Amino acid sequence: MEEYIKNLKIEDIPWHRMITAYGTAEKFPEFFAVLEKMQSVDDMNDALDNILSEVEHQDSLYQPLPFVMIFFKRLLKKAENIHTPEAEWLAKEIQHTFEWILDACDYRVYEFPHGDPITDFAEMLEDKYLLPNYYYELCFEADYEHSIVYYTKRIIDGRFNSWAVKEDI
Repeated sequence: MEEYIKNLKIEDIPWHRMITAYGTAEKFPEFFAVLEKMQSVDDMNDALDNILSEVEHQDSLYQPLPFVMIFFKRLLKKAENIHTPEAEWLAKEIQHTFEWILDACDYRVYEFPHGDPITDFAEMLEDKYLLPNYYYELCFEADYEHSIVYYTKRIIDGRFNSWAVKEDI
């Protein structure tokens, strides 16, 4: 699983088929491109706000969240190795975001007494969990929403080797 996450690319994610608070995540690659450049705090702030408002809204966590966290972890690592005001700003914002998202995950985890999350993180990108190209309505199986929380926490914490351990949620 760690190898899968390590090799996952932004273009591997069908963002346009993932539901968010206000539509789909189709513009996420553009926002990540802005963040990757680390050139303008104003532009990065807009990109970060756009992503975060779509993956969390009123304590609801949305489908792209675990994938966003993968790319945020990469951006954090990159930003920590670049010593510019913009990179330092981004690193601080991402660290703050991780704390905020972990709190949201901890709040939501108690709503999943029905069972375990999807057993394989990569399965979250299977067609049965994604919107068809022509369809715009939320219709997830119950284990998918639980999986959003489960895998998001592990990505932020770096606990790639404990995917099947339910007790540590």
